[in-house]
Amino acid sequence: MATARRWVGRCGVALLGWGLCAGAQAGFIEGGRPSTPERDAGLRIRAGVATEFKGLVQETRRVFYDVSGQSSKQADAETYGSDDFGMDGGYPIVGFGTEKNWRYTALQLEFGFMNPSIDTEAKRNYYLAVGEDIEYGGRTYDHLLIPEGTPFEADFEGGAIDLKFLITPLTMNFGPACRFTPNLNLGIFGFAGNYDIEAGPVRGVTTYQNPPEYFTIGGSASGFIGMGLPEAGLGGELRFGAPEGATLAIRGHYAVCQYDGSSSYVVSSSDREKDLDIEHVNIRARCELSMPLRSGRAVTLGVEYQKIASEGLISSAADGDEEILAARERFDKWVEFDMESLIGSIGLTF
Repeated sequence: MATARRWVGRCGVALLGWGLCAGAQAGFIEGGRPSTPERDAGLRIRAGVATEFKGLVQETRRVFYDVSGQSSKQADAETYGSDDFGMDGGYPIVGFGTEKNWRYTALQLEFGFMNPSIDTEAKRNYYLAVGEDIEYGGRTYDHLLIPEGTPFEADFEGGAIDLKFLITPLTMNFGPACRFTPNLNLGIFGFAGNYDIEAGPVRGVTTYQNPPEYFTIGGSASGFIGMGLPEAGLGGELRFGAPEGATLAIRGHYAVCQYDGSSSYVVSSSDREKDLDIEHVNIRARCELSMPLRSGRAVTLGVEYQKIASEGLISSAADGDEEILAARERFDKWVEFDMESLIGSIGLTF
């Protein structure tokens, strides 16, 4: 991913330099992105499927054990993956997309709603921290144990937002019906939603970890999760056809993010602030057919592929042995997330 970020930066500088130097070549090179008034904005309905949906949380090192002289307990680290919860892909996505194009800039927004659900059983003991308190015996708990072999259900309702601001410095005209417009893009990718876990009635309380936390054995829990990452990258549009007639556009973008800082600026909530070191890639390729109407507007039909790949380390933010001991810092975690999707759309320009 580091190589990809350097490639994006160098290509961006080269693109801007090329646009400035070649701007005088009238005909082949023209400034900005040409468009017609009836087609410089659009709205479309999107529907498709997440063909791949994978995640991994791997506990790596607990600084509390090192500071307190219990390094041998590092072997207690756990790993949770999407396979543990019977998740892989095939989840429907519905949403909308909209855009507004100006001569030298553009704004694009894509939203997709998902409602993945699972009905499986625990392959081993699952010790989970949950967002809302579980009531039992007159007390409330925020940790849940799903014992090995226990059937449980989990449901998620939420969506992803992909917002991009594009800079379109030039267009290269290869003929009267073929042109290419490269772009630089800045954006935000966000993901947020609510989850519900149903693991039967509470059957008691147990302790786990050192120092101990209280876990209900079974129960129902819910909560909210959310995150947002800034992105920067390159993209382009290759369009065939006369501007006033039917056109076929092939679009793509490659955006990356590297974040190294506090968890408070990325995730929606956390019981303890952590240090995050995250690398993220967002790839999208789209093919769209525009068919003109008598009004000058156009009906659009499109299909797109998107891949999201994120990985990083969540580590202790405590500074010094005394703070680590006082906070009873938990395990640092290595996390991975991968999602691929195929989406179809129908829309209208205006």
